[in-house]
Amino acid sequence: MKNRITPLNRQTGVVLVVSLIMLLLLTLIGITGANVTSLEEKMAGNAQDQNIAFQATESTLIEAEKFILTNSLSIYDGNNGLLGQTDTEPDYFSMATWTVANSASTVDFGENFKNNLNNSISDPRFIIKKINLIPASGLVGTQTTFKITARAQGLSPGTQIILQEIFVRTN
Repeated sequence: MKNRITPLNRQTGVVLVVSLIMLLLLTLIGITGANVTSLEEKMAGNAQDQNIAFQATESTLIEAEKFILTNSLSIYDGNNGLLGQTDTEPDYFSMATWTVANSASTVDFGENFKNNLNNSISDPRFIIKKINLIPASGLVGTQTTFKITARAQGLSPGTQIILQEIFVRTN
């Protein structure tokens, strides 16, 4: 049996074409994998940022409750985010509402982050509206109802959480 060797003029380069197509497919798979990984990393970062903002807002609600319990009922006069029964509530989605003049803060939350070197993370703030004063059922004294609205941001200024709660203080 003779080995036949194909002459060079009859080779068509099929192996080269197939290997280039395989290389193109592997490149596309690699680029797609890198894009998916990048997207997942962004999603995880955004979820962490939202979680930080949510925890800061919940902590601010607790601080506002403590503020209500430790201060006089006469301070709700419409100044510094302490609204009385007749005061109009602000637009909670407006950034002008959350300035130092229009809201209160008892915590210095932004300095707790080591990557907040330029103070881009603002402190969480709250607004308290005194709703009503009613006799306490079965108790001596009265109860005062408050609506607390708190706002905080995450590590990026674009992540903001606003929470509201109703709080009852027995006087």
